[in-house]
Amino acid sequence: MNFKIIFPAGYNVTDPDNDNIDVNIVLENRKVFFATIFTLENVRYLLNEGPESYFWATDMIIAKNATKPEIKKVITEIVNEGHLGHICSEIGHIEDVFPDPKTQYMDIEDMT
Repeated sequence: MNFKIIFPAGYNVTDPDNDNIDVNIVLENRKVFFATIFTLENVRYLLNEGPESYFWATDMIIAKNATKPEIKKVITEIVNEGHLGHICSEIGHIEDVFPDPKTQYMDIEDMT
């Protein structure tokens, strides 16, 4: 299935080995899913810096790094393996998520 990846807050990764970033995955069928990509080093950092003795996040995906090519690879594998609905939350359809209700799949610019 064809999909596009959007960074809702922009791609603002400062350290690809120790960072996290929110992504929207937009499918050709108009469904939109949400996840946060974390690196393992970032999880360690957040665990050590946080007040709790645990760390968790809804819709968390741990990737080797937070570069655009790695994010594309991870999401491609998740979609191709049919795990998207199990790993990420469906947050609506294109018309629910994007401000212009006339937005079509072909109007959405992919991260690349």
